[in-house]
Amino acid sequence: RAYIKRAQDTDPENLTPEHLFDLMDQVAVRRTRKFVKDNYANDRVMIRGEEQTIKFPTAKSYRIEYELDEAGLKLVDAMLYALEIDESEGGDNSYFFRRGDEKHLMLARYTPSAYRLDGDLENHQITNAGLLRSALLKRLESSPVALYKTLRKLSAAHAAFIRACETGYVMVGSALTELTNTEDDEFMNILNGFDVENRKDIDSISEYQGEMLIEDVKSDKKLIDDLAELARLAYQGADPKYNELVEQLVKIAEESKQIDANGVSGQDRRKVIVFSTFADTILDLHERLSAELKTSSNPKLSIYAGRLAPPIMGAYASTQEAGGSGGVDQGGRASTLAGFAPITAGEYRDGKPI
Repeated sequence: RAYIKRAQDTDPENLTPEHLFDLMDQVAVRRTRKFVKDNYANDRVMIRGEEQTIKFPTAKSYRIEYELDEAGLKLVDAMLYALEIDESEGGDNSYFFRRGDEKHLMLARYTPSAYRLDGDLENHQITNAGLLRSALLKRLESSPVALYKTLRKLSAAHAAFIRACETGYVMVGSALTELTNTEDDEFMNILNGFDVENRKDIDSISEYQGEMLIEDVKSDKKLIDDLAELARLAYQGADPKYNELVEQLVKIAEESKQIDANGVSGQDRRKVIVFSTFADTILDLHERLSAELKTSSNPKLSIYAGRLAPPIMGAYASTQEAGGSGGVDQGGRASTLAGFAPITAGEYRDGKPI
């Protein structure tokens, strides 16, 4: 309670990630390898029906490289240029320089206070624009489909922002969220239902350089739509990342046929978990692999047929299908873990995993 009070009394402009550390120490569930080693040294757990001291295998990591195709290279070049900030000495990142180049994103929708007539610039908007740049780059690194879906959402939000501005209002935050993706006949009803006078996320366009703001947001939306089309073309064709994943799966399957010096079965040695920061990337890879396994177009992958787990462990299937996130299905998570590692995560009966 005292911590929360101190946080509320602190000027938001002075808050940094360091202020979260004490809170995270209290609420985070930490189960990292180091945490377990430090806090559960010499503890014993049941493994293969026998009580054993906790120990970790030595992790071996290596990088796998792959070449982008022409569509992928075109997307990367366009995205990097659109988000580029010239950090060289004498580099020109001025508003008028970026405005004069239609291939550069200005992110005007995220910094509307820069267009205020009173010059009251809100620093958190500048910060949010920087975070968006970083988020888009991370999605670009992950996969074209992850970037595409994000760009489509951004485009819809830009369209709602433009329409609200043309109606006479500048909107951010939850107000804009409520208007995004609404039908034409619903838009004005929702807009008229807002308590404009008492909402902090709605301003009159008369307080801004309205014409310039609308023009810049329209320019950004057009570029976002162009980038989304490049992302669509990149992910609809052959995916070099997926092709490399298949090569690795084939390699793992072949190696698992050899006799292991430690007596580990081939079935255990060909188990694979694919991690990604973004669910969209996993869903796309899962869809591609599912289709390939069903058609048996690659006989070297047949050993994995019928053994592909749900794409996102722990998420409700209905949430995934709707394109959403959140909502952990604990039962589904436990079932997936038990199927992947029945000896360590499954239930036992008469000393044997079931």
